[in-house]
Amino acid sequence: RNYLFRTEKKYDVISSEPSIPTSSPAASLFTKEFFEIASKRLNPGGVMCQWLPYYLLTSDDLHMMLKTFGTVFPYTYVWRVNTSNDIIMLGSLGPLSFGQDEIMERVRNLNRTGYSLEYSLIAGPEHVQKIVQKADVPLNTDDRPKLEFRIVRNMLTPAEPVENKMPKMK
Repeated sequence: RNYLFRTEKKYDVISSEPSIPTSSPAASLFTKEFFEIASKRLNPGGVMCQWLPYYLLTSDDLHMMLKTFGTVFPYTYVWRVNTSNDIIMLGSLGPLSFGQDEIMERVRNLNRTGYSLEYSLIAGPEHVQKIVQKADVPLNTDDRPKLEFRIVRNMLTPAEPVENKMPKMK
């Protein structure tokens, strides 16, 4: 975060896969302000990639993070990695020059290990922007870092079934 804040360099891709956000240093990489810093360091057409620990999120947490990320990146695609129950959010400031089928094909071509990379698109830009518009869904910000406290709570309570957390695309 500090590097992106201080540098003037621009990037085609910024990928953030920090530790689980249970402490302030890691949690600050999941806030609206961090996403805004990253967005200013992207080249035109650049993409921000953000990991989320889906297995530690409730549906309310997921919606909060989709709103937080989607507020900064209006073109957000949300992918679920089935084998690990992780979420990958890909966001950009403008429309991507490639679609979900091309993304899936590129991942298949890059996978030279033969390891199963099962993933699925669970929300696209239109759906994420509907969540962004919801007044009852909070943002995760530097001043109100809700995620780091929710994650700890979630670690101490029984997990919500995955099916219940899936955003409903309508």
